[in-house]
Amino acid sequence: MGMNRFASAVLFLFISLGTEASVTLQNLNTKMSPQEKQIYVLGVASGYEWSNAFLQQEGKPPHYCVPGDLALNPKNFITIFEDQLKAHKYEAEDYAEVVMLFGLKRVFPCR
Repeated sequence: MGMNRFASAVLFLFISLGTEASVTLQNLNTKMSPQEKQIYVLGVASGYEWSNAFLQQEGKPPHYCVPGDLALNPKNFITIFEDQLKAHKYEAEDYAEVVMLFGLKRVFPCR
């Protein structure tokens, strides 16, 4: 998927879901196609990667700690998200962003 098409898809998702920046699990499962859901989850994961990079740049502890020799791919992020949903009981009104963050923290804890 080209970058312009990806950016358009993400923009469409935000517009179609209203003005709220966070997405509940209910909205993720009822208002998005499987492809849109995957794009959204990957966008959230990318945001956390950037957040971690900025925290480390400022000398602050990161949210989660991926081993330096490990390169994550989109499938890894989807698996982390799906495994987190299975590992814990979440409510329909819980936010997808929280699930992703807790999944990353569970899989890549900082020691």
